[in-house]
Amino acid sequence: MSVRQSRRGALGRHLAAAGTVAVLLSGCANHPTDAAVVDGTTISESSLQTTVRAAARALGAAPTDINQRAVLASLVQGAVVDEVAQERGVDVDPRARESLINTEPQLQAFAADPEAAPLAEALADVALVQQQLGPEAFSEAFLAVPVTVNPRYGTWDPTSQEGLTGTGSLSVESYTTP
Repeated sequence: MSVRQSRRGALGRHLAAAGTVAVLLSGCANHPTDAAVVDGTTISESSLQTTVRAAARALGAAPTDINQRAVLASLVQGAVVDEVAQERGVDVDPRARESLINTEPQLQAFAADPEAAPLAEALADVALVQQQLGPEAFSEAFLAVPVTVNPRYGTWDPTSQEGLTGTGSLSVESYTTP
């Protein structure tokens, strides 16, 4: 084997190893710029950041005061509910949505900002679709929608109240006994 062939082989192994590391670090999201993917519908990192900034404006807060994971969980829930509504043939009445939004000052504030309005709609639609389907049918359909979340935000858990669980850390502590 010549020196040139040996270098090519080493370069190929390094590139393969780098590709494996890139796949591991990108986690389960389809693309690193995806915050989440709900049954093929992408919630991009940029749309998440836009919504976080808009929510902060609507609430008169700094963007750093807004819990990104909570906003992402709400957007994911909204996208899941959209899938459920489409699959089950449920139409969300815009007047019912507006009426529900008008009962909650925080939702009103979000709805008043065009970039935060999807957050208000997502939160309202969860309640409206659940009401139309009934709790059992809604839960069954909600749990069946595939969701992939960028690991930096944690893990999607539709059974938890928060929606996203875990630390979002890509590393796991290892415990050893002395």
